[in-house]
Amino acid sequence: MKKSLVKTFVDAQFAVGPIIPYIPQLLSLKAGKPSDGFSPSVSLIILIANILKVAFWFADRFEVTLLYQSLLLILMQLILLQALVANKVGFARKSGRQMKRSIFNDFWGWDSYRLYLLSTSLIVAIVSVFSHFLYEYEWYVGGLGSLAAFFDSVLGLPQLIHNHLAKNTTGISVLMVIGWVSGDFLKVAYYLAKGVPIVFLYGAALQIAIDMIVAFQLFVLYPNENIQSLGKKYFGRKN
Repeated sequence: MKKSLVKTFVDAQFAVGPIIPYIPQLLSLKAGKPSDGFSPSVSLIILIANILKVAFWFADRFEVTLLYQSLLLILMQLILLQALVANKVGFARKSGRQMKRSIFNDFWGWDSYRLYLLSTSLIVAIVSVFSHFLYEYEWYVGGLGSLAAFFDSVLGLPQLIHNHLAKNTTGISVLMVIGWVSGDFLKVAYYLAKGVPIVFLYGAALQIAIDMIVAFQLFVLYPNENIQSLGKKYFGRKN
């Protein structure tokens, strides 16, 4: 009985845990703080990865906790994008900036939540159609799992590139990045314990490397005002 309760608790934590790092970023956006430092492409990668993972689950019924985790992450990213759009529209109106609503020219940088929903629905529809006709082929199922693991592993890459090009990390939640890194190590431990498909383990290892670089950018290369204030408070210096 105790083992069953512990297992349920651990599974619940693993399903819910990955959405927690995005809550500080969500609160920051809702508070009206600048959002320029946050790359919405992160949400695109997460949506693609988890839509593929859900499709993969129906072909290869691995740990059901990962299915719940993917569904919660999809929901969280849609909520985060809604807050991001509201934040950007607010700043655009104050500055007089023209709204970004061109489907192709402003792809995934829109000031329209409807475009994000339509694009996400289109991704779901495409994956669903392909899966309906190709589930019976082993190469397709294997490729689906590999693609899901790949996108999952590079979710921090758009943020890494954005930080490098902008040479700053203003608007990025420190707790979100800390949550990414700590969650990566917990994910590897969970995967090893549960014996999930090995492709997810390889992906998690790559994800650790990318997220560690993002953390290095945030804390060392381009510390934002929050990091600078913490450095000044505890170490008597800006960074």
